Amino acid sequence: MHRHTIAIVGCGVAGQAAALFLHRAGHRVELFERFETPRPIGAGLLIQPTGQVVLERLGLLEAALAYGVKVTRMLGHSRKGRIVLDVSYKYYRPGSFGLGLQRGLLFGLLHDAVVRDGIAISTASEIAEIRTASALRLIDAQGRRHGPFDLVLVADGAESALRAKHGAVVRAPRYPYGALWTVRDERGAASDMLRQVYDGPMRMAGLLPIGRLPSHPPGTRQVAVFWSLRNDRVEAWRAAGLAAWRRELADYWPDYAAYVDGLEDCEAFMRAKYRDVVMRTPVASRILFIGDAAHGTSPQLGQGANLALVDAATLADALAETRDVDAALALYVERRRRHLRFYQWASRRLTPLFQSDRAWLGPLRDFAMGTFGRFPIARNEAAALMAGVSLGPFRRFDLEKLRNGHSA
Repeated sequence: MHRHTIAIVGCGVAGQAAALFLHRAGHRVELFERFETPRPIGAGLLIQPTGQVVLERLGLLEAALAYGVKVTRMLGHSRKGRIVLDVSYKYYRPGSFGLGLQRGLLFGLLHDAVVRDGIAISTASEIAEIRTASALRLIDAQGRRHGPFDLVLVADGAESALRAKHGAVVRAPRYPYGALWTVRDERGAASDMLRQVYDGPMRMAGLLPIGRLPSHPPGTRQVAVFWSLRNDRVEAWRAAGLAAWRRELADYWPDYAAYVDGLEDCEAFMRAKYRDVVMRTPVASRILFIGDAAHGTSPQLGQGANLALVDAATLADALAETRDVDAALALYVERRRRHLRFYQWASRRLTPLFQSDRAWLGPLRDFAMGTFGRFPIARNEAAALMAGVSLGPFRRFDLEKLRNGHSA
């Protein structure tokens, strides 16, 4: 095969997964990370069947299974106890599941593999500009030049500064609602469910089982605890303090409130904000945007890391099929278009039902999802949507092609 020199900006899920695939295919890869020490951001996530296939190809799925939790069902209630969402993976495919993981575990598995493979990483290198005249070169914040490269991948997340400079951006607004996250030891009986409780679309609390880190004793089980909140109300929430919030939660969801016990202050919660990122095309010359930098969404469907992993595998497969970079990028765009477009659309449409100030959407959501969600067709489609394999009604992403290196 023809070997290329490839720069990757960002040491997150998309960047490190792409680095592993491309390095193992024989390309010369260099990662650039703005932090002095690469680190994960966030608390927990779900690796869907799509992401599991990619981790399997990277040789990392067995370790992820050893530390994560198989999540077989998503169960959401209204505050009054009415079932709003009840989605089981078995209705997509018997035996399938989402894999609840700590973000630190996924990051660690990818990063350890990058280090083991000897992939070059330039830390404390915030890339400020990509120059395309005559040859692709990176210019960092200190003015240092890197390159030349045959291809540059931008995988620096939804807040990417390079996207506005070099990408064909359609829009990238921030959602008005974000979330607060922390990690706690599991209490009570072990759960294989992602549980949520809603109060209209304006309040949402959730518990996601995420297993343990390798540094934790065997048998430890932890839970990602999250609370939906408008971005402009976070400071007021912090100022009121945990005691006031704990009183609110005692009536809202007692099981959830128990996870707040023992926390000293609001600093235990990490803040997450989200953007709805849409690009006309992720390609600009020989620059390719992948992961959240190209298609950031809200977390309602639990797809962000999975879409990023599939991006990485699809690019590697495209480059394996043609030695021409431009032809490979065109192939990548064609293969990712339908899957990404559908999940961006679905996320954008569903988010206001769970995170918005439109109070009237709450009763409508509860009635529609609670009633029609029991029908076999709706049940199966919802399971496929959650599993990350939907391309729209009755259309499915081809996992076997992805598994075999011929991306769907």
